[in-house]
Amino acid sequence: MKTSFFPKNENFVADTVLMVRPLHFGYNAQTAESNHYQQKPDEAATEIAQKALAEADLFCQQLKEAQIEVLRYDDLPETPDALFPNNWIVFHRCGKISLFPMAAPNRRLERRLQVVLDILEENNFFYQNIFDYTSYENENQFLEGTGSLLIDRQNRVVYAARSERTQEAPLLHFCKDFNYKPILFDAFVEPNSENRVYHTNVLMALSPKVAVICLEAIPEGAEKTQLLETLADTGKQVLPISFAQKQAFAGNLLFLKNKKGKHFWVLSQTAFEALQETQKATLAQEGDFIVAAIPTIERIGGGSVRCMLAEVLNPKK
Repeated sequence: MKTSFFPKNENFVADTVLMVRPLHFGYNAQTAESNHYQQKPDEAATEIAQKALAEADLFCQQLKEAQIEVLRYDDLPETPDALFPNNWIVFHRCGKISLFPMAAPNRRLERRLQVVLDILEENNFFYQNIFDYTSYENENQFLEGTGSLLIDRQNRVVYAARSERTQEAPLLHFCKDFNYKPILFDAFVEPNSENRVYHTNVLMALSPKVAVICLEAIPEGAEKTQLLETLADTGKQVLPISFAQKQAFAGNLLFLKNKKGKHFWVLSQTAFEALQETQKATLAQEGDFIVAAIPTIERIGGGSVRCMLAEVLNPKK
């Protein structure tokens, strides 16, 4: 049976995002073992923080100029990865918030729920219920928000690549609570590698009509077949990217709209330059591009633009 598909339902595309201003960004040794994108810096910590702040501020300004609403607050000295808020909090149109278990102890300090709730209320976003999965940390089981979860809200499907940071028990718990069908699969960093892709959102991105995905990273078998069948059943055109493009963050895109309903693919300059012209043309059929230059954040933090954005879906809409 095919999943319901609602291609014109705009309420599933966010026009508001939550960001964190990275005053204290830096290399996080606690996450480096499982994040193959992170590189140890040669520069001084103060220089890295200054560069990252400049990159993040310019990116924020680009979003605002595109008339995408940005809600923002400052990080804390002990949270070098706080500019990636999508890993600890997810907002739902039903007026609920999910809080997620994270693998690195210093990343758990990023969960500043009251700060976020205050900002939301100041901007007329009101959420009533909190679904807290963080107790899974006591069992060494993790699920890092929309890093781990590719959520197709239209069709009630969640795609997730198994890793140290994306584990089955909390995933199934989340899917049961929110009535999502889980599509779980393996994905690896390189050909013939045993190293898993640390987050699903570095190999896959979704819009109402397109699925950007590094199919080369997923082994042949029943799970890959189910993944492709589900994408087809939900009306997604598959846009494959290569291992090299994945490594350039070409899977770490986010599809947004602005306050006037105009659509955008948001991605980094690294990712944009890695895409072929034919791939860009396919994406451009659905929206314009917002291209952010964030080389320091990508190199030191091991994440790109999608990781920097938590979609805020207004429960009133």
